[in-house]
Order: sequence, then C-alpha cells, then structure tokens
Amino acid sequence: SWKLSKIEDFAQIKGGKRLPKGESLIRNKNDHPYIKVADMKPKMYLGLDNKFEFVESEIQSKISRYIVSEGDLIITIVGATIGKMNIIDSSLHNANLTENCVKLTDLKYLTTNYLYQFLSSEQSKQEIEMRTVGGAQGKLPIYNIASMRVLIPDPVLIERYSSLTSILNSRMKEIVQEQDCLNKFKNLMLSKMSFDETLQTEQVV
Repeated sequence: SWKLSKIEDFAQIKGGKRLPKGESLIRNKNDHPYIKVADMKPKMYLGLDNKFEFVESEIQSKISRYIVSEGDLIITIVGATIGKMNIIDSSLHNANLTENCVKLTDLKYLTTNYLYQFLSSEQSKQEIEMRTVGGAQGKLPIYNIASMRVLIPDPVLIERYSSLTSILNSRMKEIVQEQDCLNKFKNLMLSKMSFDETLQTEQVV
C-alpha cells in the first residue's frame, strides 16, 4: 500500500512575506521574531536564539498572516541556498517568515520528520535542483514544490518510524531549547558584567 503522492495532495504550501516598503527589523526583543534565511541552521530543528531580529508591533499587524507554527517545515526558495530546510521549534511558534521561504503545514498521512528526511535525501535534492528556474538568482516556484512526488509508506510503517525516531527527535528539540537557555544566560551575565564595570568606573571617578 505504498504510494507516490504530490506534496499538494497532503500538505498546505504557503509563502512568507517581506516587510512593508521603508520598514526595517529591530534588535529589541518582542513577541514577533522574523525568520530570515540567514537564521536557518544545518540541523533539523530551528529555534529562537540571540541572533534573531524582530518586527515592530505596529508592523506585525500588516503581515500577521505570514507566520509559522510549531512543527511546520520551512524551505528556502531563492538564491544559492535553495532547498535548505528546518522544522519550526516551539520557541518560534507564530514567528514571521521571510518571503524567501515557504512553509509546508497541515500534513496528512505522514509526519514532518519523515518529510524532512525524505526531502533531505540526495535524490530529492537533485529533483529540487531540476525544478529550480532562473539564472544566477535561481527560484523554486511554489507550483514546482506542489507537484513534487513523495514516497508515502504504509500507515503502519509510518507509525513505527515515528515511534523509533521519537526519542532522537525529542533529544534534538531539547538541544535547541538548551542552547536558547544558555544564550539567554550568557546575555544576562554579559549585561551584569557590563553594569558592574560601569558602576566601578563611576565609583573611581
């Protein structure tokens, strides 16, 4: 009962959104992180870290439709990094997504982890390259993603695969979250050290 199905038959494919003209991202942390291609990592899960930039609250309302959810698979579709992928960690739930990526969401029949592994295979990478159009600044159109075929195993095997990989996937998620906590602690310590140095200088003066 294995079958080949087009991605559009089992997933929703939605694009990201650029900021309105004349607007820019900010470094001050708020509830609206913005995922850029440069933020993506060479590993399965993508979590929030101290390198992210954010969208101002008043701008967020204009692009609020272009957000990701925990468990979405995002893929780069422009330039030299076409085909780079990450699964969204809980720390980036409701984050905004760049126009240079699309998200695959609301999956049926299979898990995001399985789809990530399938699309990361050499065969899938070659197909993504074949479906890329344009010259030096290549682009992977959404309709070319939608028509890609994915091998979907028997439901029993999908369930078994998910069971066998669940511990590994959970540990990878924990590592992402641990790194986020360590980055927060590092920033707190650096801020405290800077404050102490300033205070000592003022006392000497």
